[in-house]
Amino acid sequence: MRRPFPSRRVSPRPGGGPSLRWATRTPARPTHSAWCPRAPTRAPTPPATASTSLSTEGVPAPLHGRLVASGFTHFQQSGTGAIRKYYNYMRVTPMLEPLDALGRTWDLEDEDASPGRYRARLESGITAELTVGPKSAVHRYTFPAHADARVVIDMSMGGLAIPYGATVPLRAHLESVEPGVMQGEIVVEGAPLAVHIECDVEGWRRLLWYDRRLMPGGSTLAFDHIRPTTLRPFGFMWAGPTSEGQSVEIRMGFSLRGVEQARKNLERDGASGGPSFTRRAQATRASWDEALSRIHVDTHNPARREVFATAMYHSLIKPSFAPDESPFWPTKGPWVFDVSTMWDIYRTQLPLLTALAPERAVELANALLTICEQEGNLPIGYRMARGSDRFGRQGSALAHTFIVDLAKPWPSRHRLGVGARPSRR
Repeated sequence: MRRPFPSRRVSPRPGGGPSLRWATRTPARPTHSAWCPRAPTRAPTPPATASTSLSTEGVPAPLHGRLVASGFTHFQQSGTGAIRKYYNYMRVTPMLEPLDALGRTWDLEDEDASPGRYRARLESGITAELTVGPKSAVHRYTFPAHADARVVIDMSMGGLAIPYGATVPLRAHLESVEPGVMQGEIVVEGAPLAVHIECDVEGWRRLLWYDRRLMPGGSTLAFDHIRPTTLRPFGFMWAGPTSEGQSVEIRMGFSLRGVEQARKNLERDGASGGPSFTRRAQATRASWDEALSRIHVDTHNPARREVFATAMYHSLIKPSFAPDESPFWPTKGPWVFDVSTMWDIYRTQLPLLTALAPERAVELANALLTICEQEGNLPIGYRMARGSDRFGRQGSALAHTFIVDLAKPWPSRHRLGVGARPSRR
């Protein structure tokens, strides 16, 4: 099977997952997302407006009777239970309505997903396309003719619309930098998440907004102490006229080490300086092809091939490798998050990672050792957040098993055709 992902179309089912897959957990996220293999950036439709709610038993109850979305968020937990930190930050919403309508939902039509790319049409007539790089995201929205279309980026929201599932930013600083460029940083769950945004549409204006009200002439918006009781929506906006079929591209670079590194990450991902959606989508697809092609399956049963390929695809989403991005210490080096949790992956996903991508396994081991050096313990679970003691009641010596497995000879690795073990610390 030279291209393990079976098709460019993902068939939805009432539970929200693909038409065929193996799973031991109830799906708690939309399958239709743009992902990059083992990279931090993910651009899904927010689970708060997807067709399923979070549940640990049985089939989850629908939040809506149909597929709807209020926009498209970034970063997201995948396949976890009640983990309490779900990300879903910086929601991007293409709109034809006034800013007062922000937060409403639109029906999703003609969804189509392939590795690294997502497409859907909203009932408003806007077509949304998303792709991601390792530390960037590119949105492309195709508008109908309209006198005042807009793309709104809500920097205030996060998490899930379920009890104890929301994330409220603690601090924020937003800035309009120059024509076509805005940037900002929010502190969420103890982590400073920065973004550099580019949108260079002729005739469109860039604006900051607060509490669904525009701030004409304002170039900076800052909050030094936000609480749930004082939170009001805030963010960026580009707006202007569109002709029928006009495309607007939003390019976003992310970093946990400030807006300047976010800008450099956008450049490194080849998504800066002009329209780059197609180029970035092709590069991400090539990354998926390389990752998925490490196992070839010979079978005459297409259903089994699809089940295996889908499970393989999901196994490559996490952990999230983010070298030189730790916000908790100043030195460069390997850093990995979304290890959620070692109890779930130390006997399943991590042996698979060691077999198929030993160089990544060594990078993960070095990242875990760095966390131990900096924080005093090998992690039980690790997220893009402070507060690893969330998993304190789980088994605590599980990273040791993974590291010992890397340290011992494993001749079967050569039989798998993966190659020799790289050097390790």
